[in-house]
Amino acid sequence: MMKNYLFIKLLVLALVFFKVNNSHGQLINYPTDITDIQLWLDASDPNGNGTIPADGTIINTWRDKSGVNNDATVLSGQGPAAYRSLAALQINGNAVMDFTSISRTLGDVYIVTGLDIRPTTNPDISVFVVYRQKNRANTNNALWGVDNEQWDRFFYIRHFNFGDSVNDGIVGLGVGSQGAIVPDAAVANTTHLLSVVYYGNVIGNSNNGPTNTSVVRFGGTVITNFTDTTHPTSKLHYELEMMEMMEREIFI
Repeated sequence: MMKNYLFIKLLVLALVFFKVNNSHGQLINYPTDITDIQLWLDASDPNGNGTIPADGTIINTWRDKSGVNNDATVLSGQGPAAYRSLAALQINGNAVMDFTSISRTLGDVYIVTGLDIRPTTNPDISVFVVYRQKNRANTNNALWGVDNEQWDRFFYIRHFNFGDSVNDGIVGLGVGSQGAIVPDAAVANTTHLLSVVYYGNVIGNSNNGPTNTSVVRFGGTVITNFTDTTHPTSKLHYELEMMEMMEREIFI
């Protein structure tokens, strides 16, 4: 169903993925306090070692700080984002990664080959992302996910075919529920926090998670509780004027 995983004038502060089951009841002061953290991309430290680049530096490898070494690299045929530390671009006083697209199918795109968020591999997983849109997208605009047009796990900041087609985003819930509309996800010059918790349960070729235990939150507000029926295997492919990820890979 979904196409065009691109950024358009987007600033990203941080992206975190972790397995859900072992994180309940934890006191979390720092992302690495999370048990079973799978990915932590920190825009203020893209080298992952405290060595801070100069403003405007192109980042070809965005280092994972989770300790799992799931580094994000530039997707073949696409471009890298830039590290920006100018005060006018910062989010809460922190430097950001600055993503820009050139067209519907060309832009700044990263892929994480070591992380598989499909239900078959990671039935229970959670994602947090902090971002700000610099201007309104003129095309479909996705932030993270996997997709084979079968309603998989993804987040679009804006999509022409859903919500108001201007400012509303959509999160993939699964084949039955399709997607949850995220109002005002693409509003420009506003810092946003999105979190999604997926609880899956794959039996055979079907994923049917526990009823209404998964949740989408935007800015701390619950958008929806849902039953995760996202596609369990998501074998991905390429088509003309459509860019998606290769099998078992995720781009940011």
